[in-house]
Amino acid sequence: YASVIALILLAAFFTVGGGLTAVIWTDFIQTVIMIISAVILMIISFARVGGIEQIRSLFPYAVANTTLHSTTECGIPNENYFSLIRPFDADLPWFGIILGGAIVSVWYW
Repeated sequence: YASVIALILLAAFFTVGGGLTAVIWTDFIQTVIMIISAVILMIISFARVGGIEQIRSLFPYAVANTTLHSTTECGIPNENYFSLIRPFDADLPWFGIILGGAIVSVWYW
């Protein structure tokens, strides 16, 4: 608990002393650090797996453990698992979700 209290006091001192400008710069620096770290992690992950082609070729075989839930259909990807825009089907009616989401979100505008 001492470290949490120390960090809260440090953040409060930093905010009061530097104002909103200090908070904005801190957020900017943290964002840059997180983006650079995410890119490095992505590069290391792709290198260990074997690249995007290896992921594409092995993903259909990454099925959930059938002995855990006693099912053989759980987790089997459909044939268009790497398509960004999927066809109209009963599994996921994406056009209805987008259109319905636009209509429902009018209440929040």
